[in-house]
Amino acid sequence: MQTLIDGLVDGIIHKAHAGANPSAVQSRNYVLVCLSGAPARWYFDLPLEPYAPRTAIPNPMVATRFAASSGTNAGMPVYASVPVSHGGQTVHLPYLWSCSIPTPGGGRVPMSELAKNMLIIRGVDMLADGHPNNREKVLRPDKGSPSMNGLVADGSSAVIPSVTLGGAPSDIFRSSKARGNVTLGALDSITDPLSSILSPFNRNADTLPPNYLSRRQAMETAIQRGLTSLKKYSESASPGAGDVFDARHRAEEMLRNGIGDASASYTTLKAKYADLIRRCAEYATNPIAGITDKRVDRASYSSLGGHEIFRVDDGITALNPDMRTLLLSETTIPHLAGGFAIAEYLIANGLGASVVLGVNLLSMVRWENPLRYLTTNIPTATVNAGLTFDEHFRGLIVSLITDSFLFQALGACLYELTQVLRQKQLYDETVISVGAEFSRVPRNDRTGSDHGWMGNTFSIFSGAVKAPMVVGNILSNATLNAPVYSTASTWGHASPVQVDGATRSLSISHVCATVAELLRVKKPVAGSSTLVREGSSGISNTISLAANVVKP
Repeated sequence: MQTLIDGLVDGIIHKAHAGANPSAVQSRNYVLVCLSGAPARWYFDLPLEPYAPRTAIPNPMVATRFAASSGTNAGMPVYASVPVSHGGQTVHLPYLWSCSIPTPGGGRVPMSELAKNMLIIRGVDMLADGHPNNREKVLRPDKGSPSMNGLVADGSSAVIPSVTLGGAPSDIFRSSKARGNVTLGALDSITDPLSSILSPFNRNADTLPPNYLSRRQAMETAIQRGLTSLKKYSESASPGAGDVFDARHRAEEMLRNGIGDASASYTTLKAKYADLIRRCAEYATNPIAGITDKRVDRASYSSLGGHEIFRVDDGITALNPDMRTLLLSETTIPHLAGGFAIAEYLIANGLGASVVLGVNLLSMVRWENPLRYLTTNIPTATVNAGLTFDEHFRGLIVSLITDSFLFQALGACLYELTQVLRQKQLYDETVISVGAEFSRVPRNDRTGSDHGWMGNTFSIFSGAVKAPMVVGNILSNATLNAPVYSTASTWGHASPVQVDGATRSLSISHVCATVAELLRVKKPVAGSSTLVREGSSGISNTISLAANVVKP
């Protein structure tokens, strides 16, 4: 409670100081969607050949749609991309960007509308394997550095400077100004998480025992301490002191009156995002052309491999006659709807500055008569189970259907949030990043994919980005020293670029420096260059645009 109250007082001081000092720049809002477990990104924000010349070498596991029923590879999974143009720039993005996404009220828009303000950084070498340590690097690239959400909190005047939700790492937050971070882990098990976040401002009936300070009494104590601090600040020689003193009544008003009916707002907003996700799962009424618009008969793909291309877990194959039935109307992504609801409420109402949301699985995926083919135990019951994002044991056909759903649903939620922020004239002042601990290395036998820490991908959405852009080089003919990867192919393996005055692979420090540039905060790690610069006409790249490199 005291952290949030103090955050409000700090915010009033910061905002008044900035208002009295035109040279003072406030940080942009920050939203990070952390895809914990690292699903395959070639469906969404890992374009294998964004610019000409197009030099990708197909990998059998890297497919983004089913080919047309006639012609070359008729009906088979293939890699396909589509051109997306805006602001005089054209990039070739994965096939899913040719589909439409649902909008509230039953409408639909081309998913390519979201890409108009999109920056992709690919070919990022994480230097080492491992889920927890690489997940930490996304927010804090060096253990001794401040975290990205901490930097935003330090530079923001928002009431609630930082919130961590779902499965995102909460212990990574580090602020140099002792700003607070609110953590809600099991988001979907909390009836009203938004009210929990805002509870210090709730003036409903107090229920604490009489021998304790009630919330109201504690609030009065905090108010008086805050007003005393504001008065002392106003009497100092600090620039903006007069505006700070004038602003104290606004602080008092908010503390005393609370923030309105947050519970009803959360229920409405979560239902809105949950409906978008549900409509993406309902392939019968909202099919994705080339992916879920035709029956996916297991027998039609027997030539591509055995049970493994239909496996959903280690040694378990789903025997759905039509593989599209993996998806139910109840199939969803835990924490996603609630997380976007909270991000929209806090940022659109000027209450929050940084929201970090972690999601890590699909729930309610239908395995019909699953076959456990590595043992003699063959279950016969139909199972509605979860699928982790760590896709070691997810075969080609299952991956194509379920990951297309995942990223279409994520795209729909992202687009709706950007539209709300645009209407509030906040999209230009918000940076939304999508990242994970690594990308994935596809197996040539189509049985799954493993940790691709040698080539990670990040996408950034912001009104400050005026046209789609892709930076970061990757190898066209990447190979690894293992039989399952022996065929040279293009999947995102980092290749060196000219950066920091040298030829080297991009690192997570470059990604964080770039996000920091857009957020208007200091770089978390000194010496790492930003990959873009912001000017009056938007951002421009400071390194060459993405290219594919053939390794001799």
